[in-house]
Amino acid sequence: SGGVDSSLTAAMLLKQGYKVFGITLWLWVSGTPYDSVPLAVTDAKKMCDFLGIEHHVIDARDVFYDNVVDYFVKEYAYGRTPNPCVFCNKNIKFDLMLNRALELGAT
Repeated sequence: SGGVDSSLTAAMLLKQGYKVFGITLWLWVSGTPYDSVPLAVTDAKKMCDFLGIEHHVIDARDVFYDNVVDYFVKEYAYGRTPNPCVFCNKNIKFDLMLNRALELGAT
């Protein structure tokens, strides 16, 4: 994300000799133009540049909207309290990011 936790972890792993790269999810952000790059993506890129590591972006806007936002709206309309994080974590964060990391040679 380019935040403190992920940046410090990346720096510590680099110091220990690990090959490190950054992966950022580009998610749909309500109220912003579809093609505007979120601050999280640009911040992560800046931190990866600072650390001298590769930065990869997964465009997950459509899958996020279709599987998380749409689910949330439908459940809310039915009067239920949705938990979109369950779907996002399982199907987007962990699945997409793990698969990309493995494609990039993570072990």
